[in-house]
Amino acid sequence: MDPKCPKYLKVGMEVRKKKENITSFTDENRRPFFLVRVFSFLLLFLAISQCLHIRAYSISSEPAEAPLQASFQVLILNSYHPGYKWTEGLEDTLIAKLEERFSRIDISSEYLDWKRHPDEESLSMLIPVMEHRYGDKKISLILTTDDAALGFVLANRKELFHDAPIVFCGVAEERADAYLQGQGNITGVTENFDMEGTVQAILHICPELRQAFLVYENSETGLPTGERATEAFQRQKPEVEIVHWNELTADQIKKKSEALPTESVILYMAYNRDAAGFYLPMDQFADLLFENSSVPAFSIHDFTLGHHILGGSVTKSRDHAAVAAELAVRVLLGEKADSLPYLNDRAAFLEFDYNEMKRFEILESDLPEYSVVINRPFSFYRSYKTLVLIVSLLFLMMLILIANLIVNDRIRKKSARELRESHEELLAANGQMSAMNAHLQDTDVRLREKNTELENRTDMLTQSEERYRLVSNATRDAIWDWEIKGNKRIISDRIGLMLGMTHDKAERLQDWVARVHPDDISKLKKAMADYFSHRTDEYSVEYRIMTRDGNYRWILSRGIAIFGENGKPIRMVGTHSDIDELKQQQETISRMAYYDSLTELPNRVLLRLRSEAAFHAARSNHRLVALLFTDLDNFKVINDTFGHPVGDELLNEVARLIQSSVPAECTVARLGGDEFIVLVPNLAGAEQAETISKWLLNQFKTPLRTTTLQFHISLSIGISLFPKDGNNFDEMMRSADMAMYGAKNAGRSQYRFFDGGMDEQIRDRFALEEGLRTALTKGELKLHFQPIHRLHDDSLAGFEALVRWNSPIHGLVAPDRFIPIAEENGLILTIGEWVLREACLFRKRIDRDVAGDTHIAVNVSVLQLMQENFGDMVSDILHETGVRPGCLVLEITESVLMESFAQHEGTLRKLGESGVSIALDDFGTGYSSLTYLRKLPIQILKIDKSFIDDIRSADDENSHTGAIISLSRQWGLRVVAEGVEQDYQQQYLKKHQCDLMQGYLISKPLPESEAYDYARKD
Repeated sequence: MDPKCPKYLKVGMEVRKKKENITSFTDENRRPFFLVRVFSFLLLFLAISQCLHIRAYSISSEPAEAPLQASFQVLILNSYHPGYKWTEGLEDTLIAKLEERFSRIDISSEYLDWKRHPDEESLSMLIPVMEHRYGDKKISLILTTDDAALGFVLANRKELFHDAPIVFCGVAEERADAYLQGQGNITGVTENFDMEGTVQAILHICPELRQAFLVYENSETGLPTGERATEAFQRQKPEVEIVHWNELTADQIKKKSEALPTESVILYMAYNRDAAGFYLPMDQFADLLFENSSVPAFSIHDFTLGHHILGGSVTKSRDHAAVAAELAVRVLLGEKADSLPYLNDRAAFLEFDYNEMKRFEILESDLPEYSVVINRPFSFYRSYKTLVLIVSLLFLMMLILIANLIVNDRIRKKSARELRESHEELLAANGQMSAMNAHLQDTDVRLREKNTELENRTDMLTQSEERYRLVSNATRDAIWDWEIKGNKRIISDRIGLMLGMTHDKAERLQDWVARVHPDDISKLKKAMADYFSHRTDEYSVEYRIMTRDGNYRWILSRGIAIFGENGKPIRMVGTHSDIDELKQQQETISRMAYYDSLTELPNRVLLRLRSEAAFHAARSNHRLVALLFTDLDNFKVINDTFGHPVGDELLNEVARLIQSSVPAECTVARLGGDEFIVLVPNLAGAEQAETISKWLLNQFKTPLRTTTLQFHISLSIGISLFPKDGNNFDEMMRSADMAMYGAKNAGRSQYRFFDGGMDEQIRDRFALEEGLRTALTKGELKLHFQPIHRLHDDSLAGFEALVRWNSPIHGLVAPDRFIPIAEENGLILTIGEWVLREACLFRKRIDRDVAGDTHIAVNVSVLQLMQENFGDMVSDILHETGVRPGCLVLEITESVLMESFAQHEGTLRKLGESGVSIALDDFGTGYSSLTYLRKLPIQILKIDKSFIDDIRSADDENSHTGAIISLSRQWGLRVVAEGVEQDYQQQYLKKHQCDLMQGYLISKPLPESEAYDYARKD
């Protein structure tokens, strides 16, 4: 272009050139952006296809087979005791699989307790009890777990179980042939622990291994297992030194394991009893032995993992039982057991405990191939890897599409703007040329004015900065200044005192927001957006900010902005105030208002709020809400006996157990005392509330431990359903409370749904309780005495004292109605002491006026036994009344003695040593068996009336009563038969040399005066 060309021609030529360049740029760049769109849509198609593939896979899954409608009677006989983890896994899986397949099936479980009592005499004692329980039942199938149960069934299958088919599991392959030789109508699954795989895993993790310490017990199972482990090491690495610890006690093993050389390991196998005879389940032994071991411990059992065991090629009881359950289903469906071959379960899994790996610094890369790590901390990416990849892919595609749209839009706007500007420049070129001269003349004047103004502004700025520094130092708040257009913020040094960090340089808003607590970012952004859009008059927001040490503090941020002519903010200044201490005080007040101070569970106030919210949702969704009103049985006596600190510790254990036993969506609240409420929202039917209640009651069958004591606690549960049983919180609580009292009336460890008739029942119960509180002082309680005779000469041996209540309002009240009420409210302690004293006075009167040697028998409640001074109280009454200890018999029910044996054994043995006799009452109605009689501190056994009723004639050979009498006499126990009503029953008992009897054949219970006359006539 000619340099002498006029400026307006230059401008026109530049505009035309710009148009040509823009057109060329647009045409040339349209093609690449088209390819970007195609690529983006291709990625979107692949992601949608992946999602559809996953969805299709889930839809195509076949529905589970519906349960078959059949009725079967199945007996599961376990070699070991309840709570043993291996047995628990086998039994739970067998029951679950059978109940899943059959809708009508009756499953009974029995335990031989072979781990704790491994002797044949114990098994023989179970035969009469098993015959009594199952002799009249038609058993469809017997499932046995482990060796002892299989041997017991094979030895007694014809006499006890009518040759029912058998499916066994948990039996070693080499021992199964010996058991099953010559047997028919039987099949099962043999177990095969992967010793080779476990040793191979040990050598893989510890290639420099020099010593292996084998822990196993000296039993029929432990010794062969130790030999197999030794052979496996010799085959795979003969130079490893094998050290056997089967002759050591648990304390010796624990001490040795804490000081082992680094190039060694421990292999933990069958071990339930140490060389000194001390017994514990294997998982508890593992916690005891290896908590502080210096080298890793390996195992072949899955249930020991999580108990300081690193891992191994483990056998899982639930997988093993699942195979046996399939055989059981086939037998119940009609296939002959003989036609199904024995299966050998060789499945084992390489599993390792993350916590033990961390403890011994073992990496996942050190493990064998296909190993599974359990107890690993939760990882979102590992759990949802596919979802993360799909979401990331979709996010990437969205970014590409958005970038594509933004670039195209910017190009279009830029082209239009340049065309418009070029056109305007062309029109204004002439005017610019004419104004240029005048502009140059004015420029010199304006520059001189601006120089003067700049000098004045510099002085003002210096003064302003000085004032700002004084204000900043005087205030307790941090002052901030934000230049919005440049996105630069300056914060005063006061922020260092709040957060422990300096801010002497300007920073971007994004850097500050990055320190805000993730849960508060949205709140911060909303407050700023509302202020900038004039929806609020001021900017004020509370949020948490990260300090230098990584913790968070609450601050109150406030500010005001300067807005431009277009309404947009230009600059903003404000303060940050430290309100962390105020927030903590508010949280403390809120917790005190809504949570129980002892258990930290929600209190009645928070329960009411959550209940009303659940009721509102249930009305909208046409669902049900349940309130489970739970109350501890006899907690008041425990609290009064052992003190409030023990009671509070027990309440915390109860709260923990209830909260861990109900679904996560439930709310567990404590109203006070021993009352807990479970709010169960969004129920489809009442059966879900019933299932939760059953599960809760089952959890409390295991004793609860405090720091020093162990307690057997049971619950009474009342259930109310919204909206059937109430329209608001108060009505629902009242209905659940009445249902709970209905459960208490039915006995311990019960649940009841509310019904309309409970109101009257509760009023009757309260009336009985109120009358019972004054019955003793008003003389309404009386003792009756039932004679007890010797069988060999029909002479009077003594009396049993029985309490009776003749109420002027309620009439003659049966003991089974008022005794449970007395036990619940603690009156049984006063009544029991009165009964014991009155019975001894009666015995002293007979001793004074009637010749002969007789005793007096008194029933004792479990709450009396729990009193620390019970033994002293008995001694004081005997001394006060002058009755010899040998004339007193204390009768304790079988269930009481078995449930709390460890707590009461010392008291009972001390009483026995003083001469007082202890009698086991109602034998045969509880869980115990003859096996335990040798271990109990008793001298007398009272056979329950149900056994006496089974006697059909004097020569009855089918009754088990004779066997019980014979065994009891062999152990030096005197035997009393209760409820004798027929002559042939008396003849049968005399024939089998029973010691004593009582019942209506001799006499009904007599008032004191008639009993005294009876003793004189005898």
